[in-house]
Amino acid sequence: MITPTVLVTGFEPFAGADINPSGELARRLGELGHPDCHLVADVLPVSFAHAPQQLAAALDAHRPDILIMLGLAENRHAITPERVAINLADARIPDNDGAQPTDAPLEPHGPAARFTTLPVKHIAYAIDAAGIPAEVSLSAGSYVCNALMYAALGMAEQRGDSGKHSDHSDTGAAGTDVRHTGAGRHHRLRAGFIHVPATPPARRRPALHARRARAGHPHRHHDRRRRPRVSTTPVIRVSAVLAVDAAGRLLLVRKRGTSVWMQPGGKPEPGETAAQTLARELHEELGVRLDPGVLEPLGTFTAAAANEAGTTLIADVFRATIQGPLRAAAEIDAVTWMHPREFATERVAPLITQHMLALLPGGQC
Repeated sequence: MITPTVLVTGFEPFAGADINPSGELARRLGELGHPDCHLVADVLPVSFAHAPQQLAAALDAHRPDILIMLGLAENRHAITPERVAINLADARIPDNDGAQPTDAPLEPHGPAARFTTLPVKHIAYAIDAAGIPAEVSLSAGSYVCNALMYAALGMAEQRGDSGKHSDHSDTGAAGTDVRHTGAGRHHRLRAGFIHVPATPPARRRPALHARRARAGHPHRHHDRRRRPRVSTTPVIRVSAVLAVDAAGRLLLVRKRGTSVWMQPGGKPEPGETAAQTLARELHEELGVRLDPGVLEPLGTFTAAAANEAGTTLIADVFRATIQGPLRAAAEIDAVTWMHPREFATERVAPLITQHMLALLPGGQC
């Protein structure tokens, strides 16, 4: 039996971040290896032009049976295998080369979409069964992640008998069709993309008691009486708005006596919902009147507070369309619309650089 070769790729940091979990994960998997396959890893540039080129070189060098591409999607809270890559590049932030294509085809004469050849439902089910949140995602977006997946599936079609995966097909080790012919082998390259979140949330571990029983360690009933770990880090809870204009600029404010740009919003008053808090703050600070019902919830995000050292910020973020004249009032000293490319020369709150960029179309990789 021939051991299959698995190539895992991740991406380098982008958008001013210090690390990209997808690249770190790929490196770690390459270091650990796997007993059932020959596992190799590569970290690719966040570049529309160069990521597919480096991947092509890795495919030539390693001739893998399975290609698993990893990328970061900070706004997601689960591991998400992708179904489809589309023939579109639409970047709301520049890649690491400064390229920012808008509504451009990846291949002018290519198909509208290419489908993964990995069994995404089985992958998501297996990950979720291990106690790690996972679900199938329809599309890889329109940034470099999608561009790489689209190019890779095209390469797979050119390099072998690639086709849309069927859960009913016969597979060899690790889900790869391997057929031996004479002195060599002919294989179907299975390829697909998986997005990973920035920090996986805590999740139940359904197999924990079974593992303890197999290891001869019965469940300790007194575990539930252990004192919970108490954090001594101060926490601030706020509501914040993600407002983007037609030019891709974010609405930001700077408080009086500070130098950091942040999203409009603020702390709740007793009895308020998160949406009610944001509607009130927008009126008090910017003169904007919005009904709480029109605010689109995007999730709850955690980051270091911008102006309070050693403090954790927990923000309930909502998307809203804001137009018309704005005025700085209350504790707001300045209001601006700022494009992400300007973040390199401005001081911007960690919540924005760590989470908000990934909520913009094309802001994941």
